[in-house]
Amino acid sequence: MCSQVLNKLMKNISVEQISAISKAISHPERTHIVELLCVKQCNVTEIVSKTGIAQPKVSGHLSRLQSAGIVDSMRIGKEIVYSVIPERLETLSSWIENLSGMRNRDTSVDKNHKELPYKPDFSNARCCYDHLAGKAGVWLLEELLKRSWIMPENMEKPTFRLTDVGISGFQNLGIEIPIVKKYGRMFAYGCVDVSERQFHLGGSLGYVIFKDMLFKGIISKTPGNRTLIINRPIEEWFNDSSLF
Repeated sequence: MCSQVLNKLMKNISVEQISAISKAISHPERTHIVELLCVKQCNVTEIVSKTGIAQPKVSGHLSRLQSAGIVDSMRIGKEIVYSVIPERLETLSSWIENLSGMRNRDTSVDKNHKELPYKPDFSNARCCYDHLAGKAGVWLLEELLKRSWIMPENMEKPTFRLTDVGISGFQNLGIEIPIVKKYGRMFAYGCVDVSERQFHLGGSLGYVIFKDMLFKGIISKTPGNRTLIINRPIEEWFNDSSLF
């Protein structure tokens, strides 16, 4: 049932999303602004100062980027600051990495004409921005659905919502559930995995799970790259309420 749901969600990912993001950042000045906001959130005055772009043009570019869902704004005191919404850029980067993977993937096939898998160190477990990806990440999302900790919320995006069972489960694990939206970030959504061609869990929920797995020693980072070391089976994380 979980696989059927995720496969249905995968079919809703379209090239229109990639096209919209690409068009929004295609202007050199907008690209410059996005690069700046990836480093830190800024107000309009700071963007003008750091980029040398005139204020009216900066405002116009920010409006275009907000319309495309790449940039969000929030008021802090008397200032309005802008920051990048990471999920939108992840969509584009995943698409580019996927193209690269198609190019570099071993194209030989077995007698059943099935594609050979990626190298184990790439496909098994890695970080995508700040959440778990690869086979481990895909398994995690499927397991959360199987356990009814989350449920599909919007089949078009796709996004997920917590259930009462999920709230109880995360509390038992000692995990503080993130607020649904912070700085324009989605709470939980399906991020296309570039090696598995399926979804893994992104968003602020994916981040707190990833952080908790690192803290509890389920996984650890590899210096200098995105590959993760799995120290203990990922499924043990669901039973680690004794570790906090």
